[in-house]
Amino acid sequence: MNVYYDNESRPGEGLAFVVAPTADGPPPGSHGGFLGLTNATLEATPATNRFVAVEFDTFKEPGGYDPDDNHVGLDVGTVASNKTASLAGFNITIATNKTAPANYTAWIEYDGAARRIAVYMGVRGAPRPATPVLASPLDLSELVPERAYLGFTASTGVSFELNCILDWNLTIETFPADKKSKGWVVPVAVAVPVAAIAAAAFVVARMARARRSMERRRQERLEHTLTNLPGMPKEFAFEKLRKATKNFDERLRLGKGGYGMVYKGVLPAAAVDDDDGRPPAATEVAVKMFTRDDAKCVDDFLKEVQIIHRLRHRNIVPLVGMSKIFKLHYITFA
Repeated sequence: MNVYYDNESRPGEGLAFVVAPTADGPPPGSHGGFLGLTNATLEATPATNRFVAVEFDTFKEPGGYDPDDNHVGLDVGTVASNKTASLAGFNITIATNKTAPANYTAWIEYDGAARRIAVYMGVRGAPRPATPVLASPLDLSELVPERAYLGFTASTGVSFELNCILDWNLTIETFPADKKSKGWVVPVAVAVPVAAIAAAAFVVARMARARRSMERRRQERLEHTLTNLPGMPKEFAFEKLRKATKNFDERLRLGKGGYGMVYKGVLPAAAVDDDDGRPPAATEVAVKMFTRDDAKCVDDFLKEVQIIHRLRHRNIVPLVGMSKIFKLHYITFA
């Protein structure tokens, strides 16, 4: 990114990367220190604003919540940052002019499992620094809607500057969610032509809707086929398989192939039905995890369940059940 101001003026006000509840434009009156995020009215009710932003602030607002005119801040529903960090100690000046021009890269990384955000910043072209300029606990699941928009906002006031997003990259990794947590990890290298921000947000939203629709159709086909299998195999809750494999511990991995991985596990007593009248006992199992995320993976999962479900041989481990969660499918053998 590049923030430029004329030598004759004073820079202001700043820009922000935001996770927002809607794709609506900036609220009226959000110029100046509101950074296009809120206004005087919305500032009175931060809990209802439902956004989280990382601000790159170039103007010290009166009121005492800005440490200086060159800082990074974490904004939760308000521009009065929950946490700020001055960049003076990192030899970084956000707003530059022709006397000392500079382009920067910012990495914004969110760990949904640890519920923590970290912001790194350095000269463009250099590797990501080892030390973040700002780090803070943060639980996005409590603060923004499940369906949200990513983008950028900026503002000017009496002071002005040119806020340029040069390019950007977004990576999201999703994991099977248990009952206690829903997590994502979001590393973001900030920057995009400003004129393309709205279009990018629209495209991302459309792609996400299309993907959800496709995944819903796959899930419906999967459930229909499994329901019509003769003697349908037992369906295990994902939590049971996770505990059986000690959270899919790498030390229990038996093998890896093009479609996924196989883990050794132990299901507790009574988790697997015995047909010979013996008392239920803990059962040693192999759990195959399908990790490919495409339609062919679903087809292969169904074919393997159908074939193995019919096989009976002393040298072939029998199928005892399966599980399906989000994009991952599991087959359990005993």
